Amino acid sequence: ADRLGKLALTDAGLYRRDQLVLQTCLAQGYPVATVVGGGYAADVTVLAYRHILLFRAALEAFKELS
Repeated sequence: ADRLGKLALTDAGLYRRDQLVLQTCLAQGYPVATVVGGGYAADVTVLAYRHILLFRAALEAFKELS
């Protein structure tokens, strides 16, 4: 869960949020940049998985534009 953000987002919630933001920005022609953050998980494997979710959401958003 989103311990530091206090939004209690699950991994599925984080993925859906990323999808929504990316789809909205790309549909409007806004550029999008992402950065590798951290601090939300003590387990680096969990953190890496969450970054993979962002890249998957980006891939899907770009596919939808094609």
